[in-house]
Amino acid sequence: MRDSFDNFVDDSSLWKSFQAGNDAAFTHIYKKYVQSLFHYGMQLSSDRELVKDCIQDIFINLYDNKEKIGFTDNIKFYLFRVLKNHLINVLKRHQTHIAFLDTQEKQAETYTEDTAETLLIDIEVDLSVKATVDKVMSLLTMRQREIIYYRFVENMSIDEISILTEMNYQSVANVIQRSLKKIRSFYKKSE
Repeated sequence: MRDSFDNFVDDSSLWKSFQAGNDAAFTHIYKKYVQSLFHYGMQLSSDRELVKDCIQDIFINLYDNKEKIGFTDNIKFYLFRVLKNHLINVLKRHQTHIAFLDTQEKQAETYTEDTAETLLIDIEVDLSVKATVDKVMSLLTMRQREIIYYRFVENMSIDEISILTEMNYQSVANVIQRSLKKIRSFYKKSE
């Protein structure tokens, strides 16, 4: 079944419709962004249930306060910011630390047509790639990993990252450059 909001050209129209009380617009926003929010939340906390609860909290709060909240023309960025702030507040209340997702968690894939040999080769390759990614990420600080995630996984602009991390534009650009320099240096040494 096609969602009637698939035809919206921009977030502005969708957000205005949601704020005007259109429940279908709210449902569309939820469906469109819930998975991205979950993946993003797991970058901030490895507690899956906490992330799910926080996402539910922000959507309940959005729905209950739709007339009071401000306008946005970038719903994803708005939701990321709200989720980050909410998670930080919840984690502070519970006196826990923000931890990035352990990259070793991976959903099992089912191979129905592969032979055992092909499956073993695939697993070996996956483990090798994963080990390399883990090694590269271990070179970066938590802040660098966060900013690299925003920039290259979520495709955020430097301006958006600046707002989300509460850093100035030049500092974000510098962190990205230093991170990429570390990564390049690692690859040059391993060649």
